[in-house]
Amino acid sequence: MYYNIPTIEYHFYIMKFTNMRYIKPILFMAWLSQLPYLLTAQNGAKDLYDNTFVHPIEMRFAQSNWAERLDSMRLYGDAMLLATIKIDGVEYQNVGVNYRGGTVKMTNPKRNAFKIKLNHIDKNQNHQGHTQIYLSNTLRDPSMVREVLTSEILRKYMPAPRASYNNLLVNGANTGLFVHLESVNEAFLQTHFGDSEGAFFRSPQDIRDEERERQFGSGMNGCEVKLFGSLRYSEHPNCYTPYFELLSKSGWDDLMTLTKILNEKTELLEQVLNVDRVLWLLAFNNVTASLNSYSGSYSSNYYLYKDKTGRFSMLAGDMNFAFGSFKNAGEGKGDLDLQGLSELPPNLHQENLAKPLIFKLLNIPSYKKVYFSHVKQILTDCFENDWYEKRAQTLQSMIQTNFVNDPNKSYQLADFQKSLNATVGERSKIPGIVELMSKRIKFLKRTPELNFIPPAISDIRITNREKFSNKTVTAFHIKAKVDRFPKIVRLYYRTNVSESFKSVGMQDDGKSHDGEQGDKIFGAVIEPNGQFEAIEYYVVAENGVGISYEPANYMFQTLKANLKELNK
Repeated sequence: MYYNIPTIEYHFYIMKFTNMRYIKPILFMAWLSQLPYLLTAQNGAKDLYDNTFVHPIEMRFAQSNWAERLDSMRLYGDAMLLATIKIDGVEYQNVGVNYRGGTVKMTNPKRNAFKIKLNHIDKNQNHQGHTQIYLSNTLRDPSMVREVLTSEILRKYMPAPRASYNNLLVNGANTGLFVHLESVNEAFLQTHFGDSEGAFFRSPQDIRDEERERQFGSGMNGCEVKLFGSLRYSEHPNCYTPYFELLSKSGWDDLMTLTKILNEKTELLEQVLNVDRVLWLLAFNNVTASLNSYSGSYSSNYYLYKDKTGRFSMLAGDMNFAFGSFKNAGEGKGDLDLQGLSELPPNLHQENLAKPLIFKLLNIPSYKKVYFSHVKQILTDCFENDWYEKRAQTLQSMIQTNFVNDPNKSYQLADFQKSLNATVGERSKIPGIVELMSKRIKFLKRTPELNFIPPAISDIRITNREKFSNKTVTAFHIKAKVDRFPKIVRLYYRTNVSESFKSVGMQDDGKSHDGEQGDKIFGAVIEPNGQFEAIEYYVVAENGVGISYEPANYMFQTLKANLKELNK
């Protein structure tokens, strides 16, 4: 998939497909800056996110009391302590290090999460294109696989931070096993969106109403209480500032426009929001009981980015509280027990006015059908076949030695070993991942909204020039076989990777280059009219109960056609 460490072939394809003269110089320079890594990556260099081994990181401070210094520096915001660092044996000088703040802050300074800024002094310094490294202390995760496992699942369907394992040595001493979660920053945006200049926000995971009250007071300028990151609309810009961190130079007006349209003009929502991507994230949150998200009590822990199409995408934040480690779904029920987590309704918050992103989308029949199709797809791909359990076991086997040798581990080996199949902790009661999901899978499969048989799409074909014919193909004639009572069949296409997909209807009427009427072969024609020569496309079919996509992973892997190739 394209969002993994990019290959040279992918980048040359992008330049060819989009036409090089339309590439912004800044994007080309960003690609060029990674060329040395891309070249070495082809020769077996260690990928920073290779999850077949635990990556060593060696950190050396000039100060022996580095832990106390970092602990005190946390009070001064962005202050950093200089260090020399080796990542998989590659050394970097004058690197900035501090502790990550928020809810990940621990009382034992040796077990704090780390933020490493490689370009703190040298602005061009990076490791494989990455300038920042976040080391998570896996708070409330005795299995130590939640963040890596959920990252691998979510990246099947949308851009999301990668995660891998690091064993950290500080001044020669083993400091422990950490999870490295990819930073959602400019480099991430460049990789997934081809730019990083749009409005960019973070709704932090440590939002709490008492913090808002402490900093801003109640009822300020008519703001609603407990807005959090809910995306409810307010005409006052300062009602958003307690709950969103602006990561771009500007964008508050864009955020307000998004919330206004979401709450008051939903018919225009596709113009300002990548709805399909949001539905994937909401489906993922629900299936995996990941409530430290928009789907939980604080509607937080996510990013919003407005790309070149003018639409916002919602991106996941930290995922270490997935699989029920954070238990509060909101709605005044407090923390849920194992049964409550396993029986979270798949349409959670559909009637909750305080969560307009869910309330609005799931009350539009077409979006609701897409949402449940995504839920079903995630279940099929990752859970009903027990892939998640096997993958979790593989990850634990890989890291167990490092876990045992971790002098600062938060949990004991016995907790680590039983954390997949049993609840750990008398007070926190962290559900076992398999313990929870085995029950949740059975519950979801019994849910009426998920007991549907979607259309079957097969045999997608595009017309080539006939052999020995002098007649040139000047348009894209595409047809597909669609069974199981389709009501709507649409062809989605685009001519440039920086564009949004357009759609045209496919017909089985005998008049759309589809064959005979009623033969279950649907056709459509895309006329370039001399404006383009290549397209990428996929087919979507809808019946009375569900939706199907072909290719199934249309989010990243579409079909492609070129007039030059069709005329060979």
